[in-house]
Amino acid sequence: MHSKRSRRSVLFSPLFHPHPIPCALKDGTLRVQKISCIPLNYDTGIFALVVVDDVSDLTYQVNAYREKKKVLKLLNDFNDLKSKLKNVSNYLDAV
Repeated sequence: MHSKRSRRSVLFSPLFHPHPIPCALKDGTLRVQKISCIPLNYDTGIFALVVVDDVSDLTYQVNAYREKKKVLKLLNDFNDLKSKLKNVSNYLDAV
Protein backbone atom coordinates (compact mmCIF):
# COMPACT_ATOMS: atom_id res chain seq x y z
CA MET A 1 0.00 0.00 0.00
CA HIS A 2 1.39 3.39 -1.01
CA SER A 3 0.43 6.62 0.65
CA LYS A 4 0.17 9.80 -1.39
CA ARG A 5 2.86 12.22 -0.18
CA SER A 6 3.26 15.87 -0.94
CA ARG A 7 6.21 16.76 -3.18
CA ARG A 8 6.21 20.44 -2.24
CA SER A 9 9.16 22.33 -0.85
CA VAL A 10 9.06 23.40 2.78
CA LEU A 11 10.33 26.76 4.00
CA PHE A 12 11.10 27.46 7.64
CA SER A 13 10.58 31.21 7.89
CA PRO A 14 12.97 33.23 10.04
CA LEU A 15 9.91 35.08 11.31
CA PHE A 16 8.72 31.97 13.16
CA HIS A 17 11.99 30.00 13.41
CA PRO A 18 14.79 32.61 13.60
CA HIS A 19 17.54 30.41 15.08
CA PRO A 20 17.00 26.74 14.13
CA ILE A 21 20.77 26.18 14.25
CA PRO A 22 22.09 28.25 17.17
CA CYS A 23 25.21 30.00 15.92
CA ALA A 24 26.50 33.33 17.24
CA LEU A 25 27.95 36.23 15.32
CA LYS A 26 31.15 37.92 16.53
CA ASP A 27 29.13 40.37 18.64
CA GLY A 28 27.31 37.52 20.40
CA THR A 29 23.91 37.90 18.69
CA LEU A 30 22.51 34.77 17.11
CA ARG A 31 22.50 34.32 13.35
CA VAL A 32 19.10 34.35 11.66
CA GLN A 33 18.60 31.49 9.20
CA LYS A 34 16.06 30.64 6.53
CA ILE A 35 15.83 26.91 5.86
CA SER A 36 14.36 25.34 2.73
CA CYS A 37 13.72 21.61 2.30
CA ILE A 38 13.30 20.52 -1.31
CA PRO A 39 12.21 16.96 -2.15
CA LEU A 40 14.24 15.11 -4.77
CA ASN A 41 12.84 12.01 -6.44
CA TYR A 42 15.33 9.39 -7.62
CA ASP A 43 14.98 5.77 -8.64
CA THR A 44 16.53 4.76 -5.32
CA GLY A 45 14.10 6.80 -3.25
CA ILE A 46 13.03 10.22 -2.14
CA PHE A 47 15.68 12.51 -0.72
CA ALA A 48 15.64 16.03 0.63
CA LEU A 49 17.91 18.88 -0.29
CA VAL A 50 18.24 21.11 2.78
CA VAL A 51 19.37 24.68 2.13
CA VAL A 52 20.33 26.95 5.03
CA ASP A 53 20.55 30.66 4.18
CA ASP A 54 22.12 33.08 6.65
CA VAL A 55 19.88 36.15 6.51
CA SER A 56 21.30 37.80 9.64
CA ASP A 57 22.62 40.95 7.96
CA LEU A 58 19.39 41.57 6.08
CA THR A 59 17.24 40.93 9.16
CA TYR A 60 19.25 43.21 11.44
CA GLN A 61 19.42 45.96 8.78
CA VAL A 62 15.64 45.83 8.28
CA ASN A 63 15.07 45.99 12.05
CA ALA A 64 17.46 48.95 12.38
CA TYR A 65 15.69 50.73 9.51
CA ARG A 66 12.31 50.20 11.16
CA GLU A 67 13.60 51.60 14.45
CA LYS A 68 15.03 54.67 12.69
CA LYS A 69 11.73 55.15 10.87
CA LYS A 70 9.86 55.09 14.22
CA VAL A 71 12.24 57.63 15.72
CA LEU A 72 11.89 59.93 12.69
CA LYS A 73 8.10 59.74 12.92
CA LEU A 74 8.23 60.63 16.62
CA LEU A 75 10.57 63.52 15.85
CA ASN A 76 8.28 64.79 13.07
CA ASP A 77 5.24 64.49 15.36
CA PHE A 78 7.12 66.41 18.05
CA ASN A 79 8.09 69.16 15.60
CA ASP A 80 4.49 69.42 14.35
CA LEU A 81 3.22 69.73 17.91
CA LYS A 82 5.92 72.28 18.71
CA SER A 83 4.89 74.34 15.66
CA LYS A 84 1.21 74.22 16.66
CA LEU A 85 2.03 75.28 20.21
CA LYS A 86 4.12 78.17 18.87
CA ASN A 87 1.17 79.28 16.72
CA VAL A 88 -1.13 79.16 19.75
CA SER A 89 1.42 81.09 21.81
CA ASN A 90 1.77 83.75 19.09
CA TYR A 91 -2.03 84.05 18.87
CA LEU A 92 -2.34 84.45 22.65
CA ASP A 93 0.41 87.09 22.64
CA ALA A 94 -1.45 89.03 19.94
CA VAL A 95 -4.73 88.95 21.81
